[in-house]
Amino acid sequence: MGLYLPILVLGVIAAAFAVVSVVIALVVGPRRFNRAKLEAYECGIEPVVGEAAGQRFPIKYYLTAM
Repeated sequence: MGLYLPILVLGVIAAAFAVVSVVIALVVGPRRFNRAKLEAYECGIEPVVGEAAGQRFPIKYYLTAM
């Protein structure tokens, strides 16, 4: 067990550094929310109310996306 103690200590230090970094970022970071930031990202296309959900996409679209 004594051989693994330095590895365990290093793991604890790394985990603590990660948690502390996230907490500091949440506390210190800017909080500027507006309506545009809270909306879902839609690729710049305005949704049309009358269109049916689940439209079909051509196969070429999926091949290009992949």
